Amino acid sequence: MLLPEIGLWPGMLGGAAEFTVQACAKYAKARTIYVAEDAVGSAEIFCLLERPNIVRRAARGLERKARDLFVVGEVDVAGGWVRGILDGVVREFQMSALDAKLRRITVFEGEFGLEALTLFVCRGGLMPGADAWKSYRHRAWTRMTDLADVRPAQRPRRPIGTRQAPVAMRTRACRRPATPGTSPRRTPRPSACLVVQQHELVLRPGPLLPSARPPGRRLQGQPVPQ
Repeated sequence: MLLPEIGLWPGMLGGAAEFTVQACAKYAKARTIYVAEDAVGSAEIFCLLERPNIVRRAARGLERKARDLFVVGEVDVAGGWVRGILDGVVREFQMSALDAKLRRITVFEGEFGLEALTLFVCRGGLMPGADAWKSYRHRAWTRMTDLADVRPAQRPRRPIGTRQAPVAMRTRACRRPATPGTSPRRTPRPSACLVVQQHELVLRPGPLLPSARPPGRRLQGQPVPQ
């Protein structure tokens, strides 16, 4: 895609874009391409953040290869044509008549020097070729499969206040199971114990259960201290 085709050209309004391609389409049949507004917005962010760095680094190399490029000097967005110098001759093309090979070597004089008229550029400063697009897709697939195997990050726990920290640590210690060989006196008693009576589970509250509540708060029905 060329920058004027998707509306990323000086003097053009933003929003969704719609343009016609033919020479680079399948069987060279004319067809209309519609680019949604969200996609154009993402492309605009790419042009503002990432694309300038690639263009700036590749500008000198493109200057040395200017004779082999189609250097555009005039763009008519309304008429859909571009005019420039190709092989030392002034040429004019409809954008829809530009095939993939010609699109790849189409450049214009930008902020940092010569830069590609296409939206996506590779390290050399021109539109990526067929082999480059294939490697991009393979690497994207590899990253996607690798990230699919990574477990999602666990939700962070709610931080404990300064007053609640000692009580919370004491409560966790009481609920920690006893290790074999531990002395009965040093074994922390659970805050609540399950007693098996004739294959029935009976929940009995332990003496340390009130310590689980945040300090400074009273239980329901507890009298307020005078």
